[in-house]
Amino acid sequence: MKNKWAKAFTITISLVMFLVASGCICSGESASQQTQTDSIENTQDDAPPFLTIIQPADNSTTNTQLLSVGGRTNGTKVTVNGANVSVVEGGTFNASVTLVSGLNSITVTATDDASKKTEKVIHVTYIPQSQTTPSQQ
Repeated sequence: MKNKWAKAFTITISLVMFLVASGCICSGESASQQTQTDSIENTQDDAPPFLTIIQPADNSTTNTQLLSVGGRTNGTKVTVNGANVSVVEGGTFNASVTLVSGLNSITVTATDDASKKTEKVIHVTYIPQSQTTPSQQ
């Protein structure tokens, strides 16, 4: 997928090849010269990678301490709270985060091959389940 902000340019390179009939070129023996021209297109992408956090929803509440964080990106590297996470084909990623009681900030960063970054922070409140103890008789 091409980015509408991408800059494209074309460069032409002339390659000069020497074909040696026999012997060494440096000895002055006969050689024929052939020129070949090829075009190479290079696209420079100035846009940072896109990053979508699919789960959990921002400002959500949970009673589960181990939380799954997942999303999509076109970046080649993802970190969740500083830990590297694998990006699979199609750009999806998934990580587990251990929550502390109360409000938690989760930072997800996507980085592309040009070292451009996109960072998103979501907030999740962890409320542990009440633990009841059986009454003693």
